[in-house]
Amino acid sequence: MDNEIVELIENSKELFFTNIDLSHKMSERAISLARLKHLDIELAEALISYAQILSEQGTTTEVLEKIFEAIEILKKTRDENRLVKAYSTVASLYLRSGDLDGALKFYRKSQDYSNISNLTEELPGILLGIGTVLHYKESFDDAIEYYVKAYDSASSQGAIEIGVKILNNLGCVYNSIGKLNKAEEYLYKCIDICKEFNYFNIMVPAIDELGVLYLKKGREQDAVNMWKEAINIDLKRGDRYTYIAPHINLANYYFDKKDWATVNHYLEVATNLCMEVNSKIDLLEILKLNTRICESREDYKGALDYYKKFVKLESEIQKQDSVRELKELELETLEFSRDRILALSRIGRRITESLDLNIMLTTIYTNISKLMEFSVLGIARFHADTGQISYEMFVENGKKVDSFFTSINDENSIAAWCIRNDRNVYISDFENEFQNYIVSINKIKNYCNSGNHFPSSVMYKPLKIKGEVIGLITVQSQNKNAYSSDDVNTFEVLSSYAAIGLNNALQSEMIIEQNRQLSILATIDSLTGLKNRRDFFNNINNVWGWAVRNKIELTLMIMDLDFFKKINDTYGHPAGDYCLIEVSKTITEVVKRENDIVARLGGEEFGVFLSDCDINSGYIIAEKIRKEIENKEFIYENKRLPVTTSIGISTLSPWLIKESTIDDLMSQADNALYKAKENGRNCSVSYHAT
Repeated sequence: MDNEIVELIENSKELFFTNIDLSHKMSERAISLARLKHLDIELAEALISYAQILSEQGTTTEVLEKIFEAIEILKKTRDENRLVKAYSTVASLYLRSGDLDGALKFYRKSQDYSNISNLTEELPGILLGIGTVLHYKESFDDAIEYYVKAYDSASSQGAIEIGVKILNNLGCVYNSIGKLNKAEEYLYKCIDICKEFNYFNIMVPAIDELGVLYLKKGREQDAVNMWKEAINIDLKRGDRYTYIAPHINLANYYFDKKDWATVNHYLEVATNLCMEVNSKIDLLEILKLNTRICESREDYKGALDYYKKFVKLESEIQKQDSVRELKELELETLEFSRDRILALSRIGRRITESLDLNIMLTTIYTNISKLMEFSVLGIARFHADTGQISYEMFVENGKKVDSFFTSINDENSIAAWCIRNDRNVYISDFENEFQNYIVSINKIKNYCNSGNHFPSSVMYKPLKIKGEVIGLITVQSQNKNAYSSDDVNTFEVLSSYAAIGLNNALQSEMIIEQNRQLSILATIDSLTGLKNRRDFFNNINNVWGWAVRNKIELTLMIMDLDFFKKINDTYGHPAGDYCLIEVSKTITEVVKRENDIVARLGGEEFGVFLSDCDINSGYIIAEKIRKEIENKEFIYENKRLPVTTSIGISTLSPWLIKESTIDDLMSQADNALYKAKENGRNCSVSYHAT
């Protein structure tokens, strides 16, 4: 080993606990030097060290590139000791990003290499990682079992750093299951050891978790103090990743207190940090909280904007997770020819770029036929809520078959078996192998007797995103033993691209529908179901040009419930809400024309806009509304509530509308409403500009 590079790596590891930026720079220097000197083992070691540092700061594409490069080097050199570390680092990276299945897979790989080569040094970290995955999957008893095994292994090796990580995780898992005193005991034990050895990267999450624990115990000030202490430690150390969580916790705390200025401060800091370290998982939490803040303020447009950003980011993360799976798959199939890998990459880009389901499916069909032979290609969507498997595309001998579906419980469906068992299906001779997957072959034979050809070679694969099955893909051939190992590898890679493409298309469909629903919500008053103020005036603005061109009279009514504050103060806000809802119903029972617009303008104020309506007709309608409200019985909790309204009416004649504005109409209606209140309320007053 080159002494200069080894020294850089070791110094980087030591500085990680006190100066993460300098640690980062030393690790980068070690990589550059190893490349310059063409030293493979040193380069792999430096790459692993670098990835471990960056995995603490946030998930980045650069980390993946470096760690997979290290794995390729170590596979060639057969350095199993470092390979165990590399796989363990990949697993921790997947765990950080929320890809639990990916993390578990690589922890198991690392464990396998460790057991085969009798390498015990990395075992405590591997067991800790598996326990953490099980913890996140809410298998709490299994998680505790692995944590205890990890702690015993760490203790026997004198691995103090791993030991305190395990203590922290034991505190977290006991906190999760409500054993707060036991959780507190483990967390304080962890913190005490961290202080002794300056393990600030472990101590900060433990302090942050204590804050969560104290909040559960009702010790709010202690919780706040813990989160602020965590922030202060990270501020001195310069670790921007662990700095994020306490900021989000404090923002959530002050959100519940409706202390908006403090919420905004902590959210702004957390958001900037997320962007700096590329922590998309934390950014999702921030976007969710921003959405809740806007909803609590009835700012539905803001809520819609934040929700769109949330869905877009979530889709990006899912796509990124799938790309990681593809990188892993490509690493495991290096025997592919270079031309085939390049072709797959080009096809993959085309598949994943389209958000339109039909275009994406057509792209898969036209491109997969260039790489392998098949008589049948099918792509199905799995509806987990209903158990239905619906084929979005099924092409047989170049002809598209009408969409059809089956159930996850169908015992004579290989597609159902594939999804039910979450396993791939590879069959070379269907008639001799079918009994492994279905009960009877008769259903398929009947289908073939009706003019379709019997398949001999069959491949099915579940399409998965973040460990969840969203569908399946199948290719089939009438020839026995039709698919070589290269075909299987091609199918594996294309299936991963298909999963991304299908997920993107389904997410796009969902976003379009959610946007439609949220757009409606953004224009509707949530209490009464009427249009809100912004949409009311948007609609008037749309009608205005038409009215000018066609010389149409326009009438605007502004209504204000009389002494409404007294109703709220005397009977309570729920009673006031009841009155607003009933008044809304009364107005819409009177104003029924399709082009007329009714809205709640805010508080106890309503607006009615009538197109092609003169001053006399407007006054008649206003009086009808007023009298209906006056005569209506408003009964809330067996108490009759006194509800009346004052109405101001403004009309613009055809010869004035071109020179007037919506603000003019609004101002005139407001003046008329003011007159109505001066006249003793519960009356209608017209303002007619001539």
